[in-house]
Amino acid sequence: MKKFYKIIFIAFLTNTAFSQWSTNPYENLQVAVHGGNIHVVSDGNGGALITFNNFDYDVVTTYMQAVDRYGYLKWTEPKILADGPGPINYIQDIFHNPDGTILIGYTSGYTYVDPIPRFEYDPYVQKTDSNGNKLWGENGIRLRADSTGKEISGIDFCYDGDGGLYAFWNFNYEVNYPPYFYDSLFIQHISNDGVRLWGENGIFIDDSIFSALNLWVHKDDSGGIYIQYRKKNTEHYIKKYDAIGNLNWIVVNLMSFPRVISDDQGGIVVNGVKVVLPRQLIINRISSEGEKLWGDEGIIVDSVGANYANALMLLNSDNTVSVFWNTEWYQNSDVLLQRYTLDGDQLWQEHLKIGDLNNKAGIIETDNNSNIVFWRQRRDTTETYAQKIDALGNILWNEDKLMSYLLVDEPNVITTENYGAILVWRTDPPWGGIYAQQISKYGNLGEVITTVIGENNNINASSLYLAQNYPNPFNPITKIQYAVGNRQFVSLKVYDILGRQVATLVNDEKSAGSYTVEFNAGELSSGVYYYKLTAGDFSEIKKLVLVK
Repeated sequence: MKKFYKIIFIAFLTNTAFSQWSTNPYENLQVAVHGGNIHVVSDGNGGALITFNNFDYDVVTTYMQAVDRYGYLKWTEPKILADGPGPINYIQDIFHNPDGTILIGYTSGYTYVDPIPRFEYDPYVQKTDSNGNKLWGENGIRLRADSTGKEISGIDFCYDGDGGLYAFWNFNYEVNYPPYFYDSLFIQHISNDGVRLWGENGIFIDDSIFSALNLWVHKDDSGGIYIQYRKKNTEHYIKKYDAIGNLNWIVVNLMSFPRVISDDQGGIVVNGVKVVLPRQLIINRISSEGEKLWGDEGIIVDSVGANYANALMLLNSDNTVSVFWNTEWYQNSDVLLQRYTLDGDQLWQEHLKIGDLNNKAGIIETDNNSNIVFWRQRRDTTETYAQKIDALGNILWNEDKLMSYLLVDEPNVITTENYGAILVWRTDPPWGGIYAQQISKYGNLGEVITTVIGENNNINASSLYLAQNYPNPFNPITKIQYAVGNRQFVSLKVYDILGRQVATLVNDEKSAGSYTVEFNAGELSSGVYYYKLTAGDFSEIKKLVLVK
């Protein structure tokens, strides 16, 4: 007697389009013949917007080039984006609005060498349309109505979520060699129509020493900002300001945290290196009320060999934080990956070692809460590689994917639609060229995936498929549906958040067809679990939640 299984599923029709992207890692797409100081942002449609500086003696100009999802350059020649009143124009950051307009933060000014070196810069914000046409005048909006004519040694921008920008910067008002720079710090909010919302000259924050080191601004979820700066050697401040520029609170640290991401719950996650022997990579989570949620000293991730590891962090869709770093030891530097919950629990028993004597280049989230990581060789060779890691710390691609044979400097990585990635970098000789490469979620260079999604009442027996369990959350019984396209060995296992196997639901050879498995978690504790389907080269993970 034949058995028929009827379930509701999402059917995927996947096509790979012809593209200009190179499928050869030895022949990458050239974006510009020379340039540096690269910033990259998604164009919202699978492509990238790339800004960079060209350096020509005593003139520095900011340019922009766009590459679409298929790897075609938008303009024959890059567009001049920031060409302010001074000859020296440095791009600081770029943001893409949902309406297609583009926001650029930059500095413009002069450099003098006679009789002594002297710098005069002012900060600006410019908005362009999707074709690079300037919308806020020739120079944009100056963050201060009054020009200071003083050096800016540190500046950072962040998007306000509503078409405008926040900015945080310092002006040097006295310089002694040695030992200190003396700075005045300001914050400003530029609206989506180019209005200075926090006064004509911004809000004065503080005077500090060496504030340019690890200075940053980061948006919070209530319309305000977090900022960090160095007050003096032993005082590193994190402050929160509300939507109208009022100070809410101050957290004083003995160390600075060069990297910051949102925790999607109103707070932030930060990391930095504590200068002890051996030096320690530290992460911490700070709530919207200024509480250090992972302890006053934070969590020690690893011992490292440099003062500034600048570990990369990423908040994944399952509310875990991926930390990607290299140990920076001269003889045996490793590239490592680890995940933490928002409660500060380390998910994998051991740090996942990605490579030897290497340097991290980027990390993105891809399908099924997995990550694609990018790293570059430090010695003897110049290759840059990519690898895919699932939520349990398993390496998914059977080999590391070579992205480029060229030396990769200033790497920038963004996520594309359909869970791929674009890597942009410059290469030697200095300012010798800007290149880009694309990789799909399957690890194929130049593979542009287009997907049509629709509903059907019958599983497509020619494909492999893993459905979300139902109900979810559950107590204590739930059902998991899956399908296989041909006769093969199938395993379906359940893991806890530490990667420990807690149940085996399927471990047998299955004929083509669709199946439903019941999972009884009566003996397990409440919490988050993962179930993983493996069939041949196919592997997929989904999350389930047990609530008792």
